[in-house]
Order: sequence, then C-alpha cells, then structure tokens
Amino acid sequence: MTGKSTLVYAYLTRPDTQFDPAGIYKTDFRMTAEEAKPLIDTMKQVAKEAFGNDAAKVALPYKTDSETGELIFKTKSKYQPRFVDASGKNVDPMSMPAVYGGSEARLAGNAVSYEKSGNKGISLQLAAVQVITLADRQGGADFGAVEGGFVAVNDNAPDADEGASYNF
Repeated sequence: MTGKSTLVYAYLTRPDTQFDPAGIYKTDFRMTAEEAKPLIDTMKQVAKEAFGNDAAKVALPYKTDSETGELIFKTKSKYQPRFVDASGKNVDPMSMPAVYGGSEARLAGNAVSYEKSGNKGISLQLAAVQVITLADRQGGADFGAVEGGFVAVNDNAPDADEGASYNF
C-alpha cells in the first residue's frame, strides 16, 4: 500500500482500450523518493526472493522525473480496482465519479515478479484505490470572448417573431 500520491494518466473508472480491446485499468502515480522508500524496499525484496543474485539487475516500474525529482510509478490490472473514499468507506464502482490525473490517492495491490522474453522485472498489480481528493478534468481550455468573431446560433431557441422552432 502506498502513502498519499498524485495520480497521472488515470484509467480507473473505465479501462484503457487503446492497445488491448479487453481494456486495462491503470494509473501512474507520483511520490517523493522519501515517501516511496517503503514501496521500493518491498519491490527489491520481491526481486531478491524471485531472482536471487540477479535481483539488482531487474526492471522496477518507476522512473525519476528530471524536473521535480519525484518518482513516477506504473500500476495496472485487467480488473477494475475496488474504490474507497477518504473516510475509508467502500464506493460502488458504478457510482464512482471519474478519477482524473492530479487526483490524490493511496493505492494497494501486489508487487509481482515476471520473466518474459529474457527480461526480468517487478510489476505493480493494482487492486484498490482510496481516493483522497478528486481533480477536475485537465486538458480543457477556458476560452474568453473574442470581439467580432464567430457566434453560434441556437436553432432550437424560440424566435421572438415566429414562435418556437425546432431542428428536424
């Protein structure tokens, strides 16, 4: 289980189907190196148990953000995670609002070793998410008015001279 972290590229309430038609629930999450130490220690222990002397050479699912120095971890699952609110109460996935990047959460799951095509590593399999704060959807823009520009016409609005009109 992680401490409080900031989510990045979250696909938690709906799966990402871009590369897998069945969908993958996933998110990256950011933590300071100090906050991430227990998680890294756990992953290193799993690697040591699985790969022995080769443990130091295995891939771990994180990278360092060159701008902030924070560590960015990856986690995913074929199954939708269980949701818990900030008070610890379970939340029905059908009533869970969309969780966007920038939300703060704690994550729980399993650190699992793998060996595939000669590559060895540890992956984080997501099982549950405690949402602490929800972020607004990012990527949109708040456009202001531009004088003399295009103005859309609402064709379904009642016209003062002709009564109501409707598109058909």
